[in-house]
Amino acid sequence: MYSFNMVKSRKRSKKRAISEIKKYQTGKFAVSTLIPKSCFDRVARNMGSKYKFGLRFRDDAMQGLQHATESYIVELLAKANRICVAGKRETLSADDIRLALSIAEDTDFEHKQQPVFQAVTSDKIEFEEEQNEDAEDAEDTGSEEEEDTEDTEDRELYNI
Repeated sequence: MYSFNMVKSRKRSKKRAISEIKKYQTGKFAVSTLIPKSCFDRVARNMGSKYKFGLRFRDDAMQGLQHATESYIVELLAKANRICVAGKRETLSADDIRLALSIAEDTDFEHKQQPVFQAVTSDKIEFEEEQNEDAEDAEDTGSEEEEDTEDTEDRELYNI
C-alpha cells in the first residue's frame, strides 16, 4: 500500500505537470514550434547534406518541414502514451514508442533489448576495423604510405 505522503506527492507532481503544459500552451510562454528553429535547421541541413552536396532549403520549406516533423512526433508520442495507459502504467517506455511506430508503419513489432543507437556503433566498429586494416597494410609497404594513411585518417576524423 502507498503511504499518504506518496499519494500526496504524486498528486502534486501531476498538478505541476498540468500547469506546466498550460503555461507553454497559452500566455507569454506560448511558442508556435516545440523544437527551436536553429536546432531543427541545423539537423535538417546536416541530414540533407548526406544525400546531396550543396542542398539548400527555402525558409518556408524548412518551416513546413518542421511543422510536419513536429506533428508526426506529437502524434507518435500520443499513440505511445495511449499504449502506456492501456498497460496501466504512468511511465512511457521505449517499447511503447516502438509499438506505436510499428502500428503507424503497419509492420510487425519486435521487442528489442538492444540500444537505439546500435547501428551507429556497428558502423563505428566497421570503420575502426577498416582503419586497422589500412594501418597494417601501411606498415607492410613503407613510410610514404604511412604518412598518406595518417592524413586520410585525420581528414576522416575531422571531416576535412
